[in-house]
Amino acid sequence: MKRTHLVFSSLALGALLLGLVPLQAAPPPAAAQTFAIDSGHSAALFRITHLGVSAFHGRFNEVKGTVVWSDDDLGASSVQVEIPLGSLDSNDPKRDQHLKSPDFFSAKQFPVMTFKSKAIKREGSGYAITGTIIVATTSITPPITRKISACPEEATNRATPA
Repeated sequence: MKRTHLVFSSLALGALLLGLVPLQAAPPPAAAQTFAIDSGHSAALFRITHLGVSAFHGRFNEVKGTVVWSDDDLGASSVQVEIPLGSLDSNDPKRDQHLKSPDFFSAKQFPVMTFKSKAIKREGSGYAITGTIIVATTSITPPITRKISACPEEATNRATPA
């Protein structure tokens, strides 16, 4: 079970960070707006340490979700990201099958990992987003917090609401 927790912790940070990329492409609205995460330009990355000696990186090639954003009322803002576990890619098919197996994710039985934000707070020139990762029927604890920074003005003009 300890190995599984390490995997989840690493995945949580990558999933959250990349799931929010489209969020930063939105201009600050007066009222909450909903945006779809652009799955063609998003991926959830992870890093797993092997026996404390080496690490490898991988990704989930499919990411979808929504961002509800109100710069004027962050309490009305939220992020939800869904990651199909079958899209796991560690550049090693044998390892991918092992990670998808009941030893780790049980991807056939529980095909989707979800992140749901619990709080979004302004922090300096960026934001701190706290939320929970849910794999199978288990909520990974404690909740994670990830800091993100605002995008430059020219990037925010390209977002389109969902």
